[in-house]
Amino acid sequence: MVEVLLADALPELPREEADRETLSEQVVGILREVLEGPALCEAAKVRLRRLLVTHRGHPERALLEHLREMGVEPPAP
Repeated sequence: MVEVLLADALPELPREEADRETLSEQVVGILREVLEGPALCEAAKVRLRRLLVTHRGHPERALLEHLREMGVEPPAP
């Protein structure tokens, strides 16, 4: 069931429109790479997928919360 919701949260992006990507679309690309790649352990990927379900339609919020959970804070202004 999480995979079905994840598919809705991470839509396919046409490659020819890469130059005109919105921030959300860029975040979706980052999330795809993270979830499909070897950089995160499986437990972290499960937590990230749950955040995507929680923040359905707002992948940038899911990514921000994930980074905060991982202890990554934005630099001070």
